[in-house]
Amino acid sequence: MIKYRNLDTKNRIIDNVPRRVGVMGTEFSEIDSLVPDETTWLVEYYAYCNGDESHHLSILHAENQQEAHKALLRELHQIYGTLGPIEVRVVRMEIISEVIESQDFENIYSP
Repeated sequence: MIKYRNLDTKNRIIDNVPRRVGVMGTEFSEIDSLVPDETTWLVEYYAYCNGDESHHLSILHAENQQEAHKALLRELHQIYGTLGPIEVRVVRMEIISEVIESQDFENIYSP
């Protein structure tokens, strides 16, 4: 479980990020060697703030896992920056490797 805590109440900056983080049994250093330039990441996480729990699913664009991590921290700061301490549990952080062409749903389904 990954936890982030807002330790600086004056500036409301999310801090105290763990130094060594793994994703589904794979270390980030192993992932970086497999990531092409400008990758799209899918990040699913739960945020706990002031007794409330929120479930998030985000799409982030980053060159590598560290940049995706920074993008997630920026997103958390935008959403929860002024609300007080926050705890985050990242459930899934993976590369979106395939773009699926969607078809129009018009006239396919009828009530």
